Amino acid sequence: MMDAVTFRIVMNESIFLLDKRVVFDSTKMTLSHGNEIIRISEAETHLLLAFWHGLYKKEDIIHFVWENRGGCVSESSYYKLINQMRNDFSSIGLQSSDIVTRPRVGVSLSVAIEPIKKITSLKVSDENVKGTPTRENIFYKIKRHSVFVVLTGAILLA
Repeated sequence: MMDAVTFRIVMNESIFLLDKRVVFDSTKMTLSHGNEIIRISEAETHLLLAFWHGLYKKEDIIHFVWENRGGCVSESSYYKLINQMRNDFSSIGLQSSDIVTRPRVGVSLSVAIEPIKKITSLKVSDENVKGTPTRENIFYKIKRHSVFVVLTGAILLA
């Protein structure tokens, strides 16, 4: 089971890539692929975060999605959430079968879910450019930062 401290760590990673093509933004509670964006519920957001954290047992998912936030849930709410998430997957270009039922155990995600690195963690620092700040060094920093911004934009739009 996961405690509140671990949950905060999970929430620090806010943007993920599903199956290397669908962007999941846990802060905005959206799934996007190309120009299509769909809003998902808070429970669906927490379900995807549970998958990212490696949870698959029904009891662990229920605890992560609802009980950590002071709510209680029936089994029908759990099954409704799984069905709702499968429908959203179909709407955004993933397969509903990407959420796999594990009989008498729970559910799991059969596609990769990977955090997209934050821009702030990849800043160009002064240590990366040796020597005194010359015009060439400053140009190099700007050029390197521009390439990074273009690559980040391409990843988010893919």
